[in-house]
Amino acid sequence: PAEGPTRTVPPGSRVRLQGRALRAVTVASATGRPLPPAALALGAAAQEPPPGPLSLARERWWLLWLLLTHLVVVALPEEAFFRGWVLGRLRQALPAPKRRVLGVPFGRAHVISAALFAAVHLVVTPAPHRLLVFFPGLLFAWLAERSGAVIAPTVHHALSNVLLRVVSRLYR
Repeated sequence: PAEGPTRTVPPGSRVRLQGRALRAVTVASATGRPLPPAALALGAAAQEPPPGPLSLARERWWLLWLLLTHLVVVALPEEAFFRGWVLGRLRQALPAPKRRVLGVPFGRAHVISAALFAAVHLVVTPAPHRLLVFFPGLLFAWLAERSGAVIAPTVHHALSNVLLRVVSRLYR
């Protein structure tokens, strides 16, 4: 049982949750019976499932789970590829950088790896704003060069993704 107020939402309605006052929502089917969470997740409203409330109570570990997911599933593979393999190959193929950024050698290899990072994000989600990940890509390349490993950019990448996700949820 959920604590706090609950409410029933008619089919086709949109619910916007703000604050911690609302603890549970029951989504009604066309016949007025509530849909269980499984039916909502699968979009199976055409079938008549057994009734059950959709609990939207906040879990205590959601932020840790989000961080671990972004760390292991998103940041680690991307950084291992772009800052580990791609940047390493580009450093071998291109001349050594002549410039230093905050004491770290930084050149064309770093810029190209950041551009490829942005291009892949654009392919995955074709929207012009996705090219903005070029700038974090530069930072991640700098971190990889400074630390000599992909751990620092991986952690920073995951923390950046989580911060972006949390802030975007606050301003929906």
